[in-house]
Amino acid sequence: MSDAKAVEVSVAVDIDVPVGRVWRALCEPEQVCEWDGARVVTVSDDYPAVGEHARWRIPVGSWWVMLHDRPYAVEAHERLASRLSWLWVVIDEEYTLAPGPEGHGTHLVSTNRVGTRLPFGLLRALSARIVRDAVTASMQQLKAHCEAQ
Repeated sequence: MSDAKAVEVSVAVDIDVPVGRVWRALCEPEQVCEWDGARVVTVSDDYPAVGEHARWRIPVGSWWVMLHDRPYAVEAHERLASRLSWLWVVIDEEYTLAPGPEGHGTHLVSTNRVGTRLPFGLLRALSARIVRDAVTASMQQLKAHCEAQ
């Protein structure tokens, strides 16, 4: 991300299922819709694919906005990274997956570098707060989704 003043938001969670189960929940559009609440607009049959431009509708407060999702790293069962953008917000999001504590389950980390298309520090701070709250909630939703099945 070119925004040198981007704010980093990182959230980790331990999920009591194998890494492969969490990977499928992150990569299968139907599952993403179930745990994240996003709606598919355009996603390829081989999502996520490096260089793809997927589009989702996501809730932001009481609005539904278009999320542009451009994966740039896909390392099965280990790492998924995308450039996300919606409205004025630009996020470099990276999920890293590893075996959980003592080799059981999955340790999942979501690291997000949050910037804006507009050069306003207050807007960047507000965007980072929105992203932090959304990522924290979505990681808990992902955990519940994976552990319920």
